[in-house]
Amino acid sequence: MSSRIVPFSAPNPRGSTRVFDVALVGDGLVGMACAVAAGQVGLRVGVMAAPHPAAAVEGEPWDRRVYAISPASRRFLERIRIWSQMDQSRIAPVREMRVYGDAEQRAGVHFSAFQAGADALAWIVEHRELARVLGAALGYQQNVERIEADAEEFRADSQGVTITSARGAVRAALLVAADGARSKIRDAAGLASTIRSYEQTAVVANFATPSGPKGIARQWFVREGVVALLPLPDDMLSLVWSAPTRLAASLLDLDPAALAQRVQAVVGSDVRELRAVGGSSGFPLNLLSTVRQTAMRLALVGDAAHVVHPLAGQGLNLGLQDAEVLVDILAARESFRDCGDPVLLRRYERARSEAVWAMRQVTHGLQGLFSSSDQTMVRLRATGMKLVDQIPVLKRALIRQAMG
Repeated sequence: MSSRIVPFSAPNPRGSTRVFDVALVGDGLVGMACAVAAGQVGLRVGVMAAPHPAAAVEGEPWDRRVYAISPASRRFLERIRIWSQMDQSRIAPVREMRVYGDAEQRAGVHFSAFQAGADALAWIVEHRELARVLGAALGYQQNVERIEADAEEFRADSQGVTITSARGAVRAALLVAADGARSKIRDAAGLASTIRSYEQTAVVANFATPSGPKGIARQWFVREGVVALLPLPDDMLSLVWSAPTRLAASLLDLDPAALAQRVQAVVGSDVRELRAVGGSSGFPLNLLSTVRQTAMRLALVGDAAHVVHPLAGQGLNLGLQDAEVLVDILAARESFRDCGDPVLLRRYERARSEAVWAMRQVTHGLQGLFSSSDQTMVRLRATGMKLVDQIPVLKRALIRQAMG
């Protein structure tokens, strides 16, 4: 893809040009949520993305990929009338979070919704269920048009931006890049990004267990990485094991029963009688950051702008907050400004920079702290976790930050 900042004057050789307030490239979860929200506030939106196969594994009762939706993200999904359309029987509230340190120390921190005065700390939802409802919502939005083609080139000028594809050209006041961590739009616009591999892979799988109370998310920081077991309905748990690359490869080679035994060996008696339900998948883990989240007539949202370590479960939440803030700024714009006005883009970038920077620092710092095998660091983090658990004010502050 190429990007040229030139005046748009030549006619589109492939047909007429469709005109929108916002052109959005990408139809992942954040992109669809952004398009739905923008359409609901009266903006004309063109969503450009080529059809792609479903990521979920057919024949398994639960999607291997799940997300912890924060209260702030739930409020946004409720506001755009997505939450109520999801199958509530497939959503699990997280009422407690138990975090454990090194196995030798067993130091832990316990967070609860009761401490926060909330119904839940988060809600665990499946990728495919959220994608299903967002996709259906796009189809019902009169202001939103789907264009099933990849963007090939875009040209921006002071009056707008033109995106070309095999299905013709699109003209808009603003281009929103929601095309993921390998964003072609971001790179074509010359927005510098840095990507750093954690040399880890997130191994995901689902298990059934009869043990323990429901609604508890557990996370172990151990020498083999970060192991999280998240609650699902019907006595189910979702595994997210952020493991060093070589270990992850061996875990992915295990048959389901052997993987269950391997996970059981890490978590011990906290969760008992794990039984695999389906296979496993792996996702390489990286840290991606951009110096800018906007350019001329362009805004980045979601993974196109930032990718963080999943140990805090905040990646999707950051992206949904991008979408909400951007749409709110566009909806509240002065009557003399179009959606791509540089003043609006500066407002969006300022509104998101602190939250994104803070989450990046927290997740990156924790990953570095708990990946060290130095015995001094082992003792230090164990002591730190004990102190956090014993200071209610600090715990409440951490809970409020995580809940948005």
